[in-house]
Amino acid sequence: MKIKSTGELLGKTISSSAICPPEGTPMHRAAEDIMEMAYAYLYDGGQFLESGDQVNALASYAYGQGWLDAGIYTGLISGSGNPEFISIQCDKEIPESLREHLVEKTGRYHRMLDSAIKSVVAAPDTECPLFEAAIRIIEEAVEHLETGIKYKDGNENTSLSSALRHFSYGYGWLDAGVRTGILSITGDRTLFTI
Repeated sequence: MKIKSTGELLGKTISSSAICPPEGTPMHRAAEDIMEMAYAYLYDGGQFLESGDQVNALASYAYGQGWLDAGIYTGLISGSGNPEFISIQCDKEIPESLREHLVEKTGRYHRMLDSAIKSVVAAPDTECPLFEAAIRIIEEAVEHLETGIKYKDGNENTSLSSALRHFSYGYGWLDAGVRTGILSITGDRTLFTI
């Protein structure tokens, strides 16, 4: 079961990761938030999968993996991501009875990620090392938005599960960037976990 495999990959990444900054520091607290979100979405994904909601399970796992990979990239979390996570194809695992749910959720996450990207800017000054990190986080979100659109609108190669996974994963990166203070919200604050 490939959707279950995405959860297993997220769980494997979490278990091989650790918080880097020392306890009692603001960056330790930011790293704790990242780990907490990754754990929460791993748990939520498992609950959704158990209840037969493969759509929300997949979105949860991808979102949690995005948070964790952003934390690893920024150095707040030690470990390495799972590059194969984003390439798993899951369309055949989502039953026809959930097709409408998949279409709705994929469209909603597409719109939300697009709006979220337009609602943030790099928080650090352009001369600070974290400015580069902010730009990379935004680029990561944009890349996954564009890839998700290709999967969503690909005619014969349409893969809504892949589109949803990319939208959710990119959103996780962006949300982690906001939560850690690397990105600043200039638009709709309700789009973020802040």
